[in-house]
Order: sequence, then structure tokens, then C-alpha cells
Amino acid sequence: MDGMTLALAPKISLTRKSLPQDSSFRRLNLLKSAFGNSAEARYRAIRNFLHENRDREQEGLFYQYEKRAKRKGMSLWWPGNWVPRALSACYDWFAGYGQSYGRALVWFAIAQLGFALLYSVMSGRFALGGRPDSKVLAFTFSQVVKPFELLSARTADGGVYQGLNIDGNGWWIFATALDSLFSLTLVALFFLALRWRFRRD
Repeated sequence: MDGMTLALAPKISLTRKSLPQDSSFRRLNLLKSAFGNSAEARYRAIRNFLHENRDREQEGLFYQYEKRAKRKGMSLWWPGNWVPRALSACYDWFAGYGQSYGRALVWFAIAQLGFALLYSVMSGRFALGGRPDSKVLAFTFSQVVKPFELLSARTADGGVYQGLNIDGNGWWIFATALDSLFSLTLVALFFLALRWRFRRD
């Protein structure tokens, strides 16, 4: 089924208890309707067959399909579904439900660049066409190595903080705390996805 476009989730009917070892479902193009009613169960059934075959790559692919079908099946009319659905969507976007360490790494790099730009503007060191500011880059990286440091009682007046005009006000604390939380989450997702990639039974 490589490269096929599917309007519905595939339904595998087998007389045997497992898929052939050479079964391949790569590069599928799934339309929106492929995540409708009963789709979650169908994707789960194929995932279980692939698990028996120890086909980790394709098993992970159908795990993503299964979770997307579950998320899309959660009605937005029910407020109790809003938070679980939002968290599920974020997990999909940032790490492909724990299957893509590359996606987590790309989002981590984007986050560092975004927060570096924010810090350069907040400190008054931003300049169009200028060279990358090593002080700002070092400060950004420090939020991963030493997370939530501005929440401590210590005064930020030395090391990577020197020259950035950090006054410890609420906006700096909020920005660095958000940076640390988001970056550490992406690092955790990266290692979880990496572990899955090289998982062996």
C-alpha cells in the first residue's frame, strides 16, 4: 500500500493472526475522512500486527494515526475535551506522538532562535543586519542549562546576565520561565522519541 491516498482507514481482514513480514504502508496520504468513525480501532489493529512483526518504524507510524483519530473523534462541543485535545495536538506537532525526534529537535532550535530574538529586543541589543549577539545567545542557552534561575532570590548581575539590562521584573521572569519550561519539554520529547526509535525487545 506504499504511497496510496486513502479516504478511509484501511481495514485488514486476515485468516492468519499476523501480517506478512513484507507488508508496507509507507508514504500514505490520508484524507481528513480517514480519521472518521471506527478509524482509531482500525489503525490500532494494524499497529498490533506490526508490533508482532517487530516493525518499529511502521508501528510508530500507525500509533500516530491511531492517536490522531482519537483526537479528531473528541467533540469540540464538550468543554471537557478542550484541554486533552489541545495537549494531544501539541504532542503531535512537536514530536509526532513521541515518534519523531527530528521534529522535536527542529522545534527546539526554533524555540531557541525565537527566545534569543525576544531577549535581544527586551535588553535593547537588537539591531537589524547586525551580527548574532553572543551575549544574548549565551543567555538563551543558559535557560536550558540552568532553568528557572531568575525565579531564585539571587541577583542576576554577573556571567551571562552582564550587559543585558536585566532588572528582574515580571516580564523577564515570565519570559525565562516560559523558555525553560518549553525547552526542557522539547528536550524530554527528543530523548523519548530517540528511545522509541532504537527500541528493541
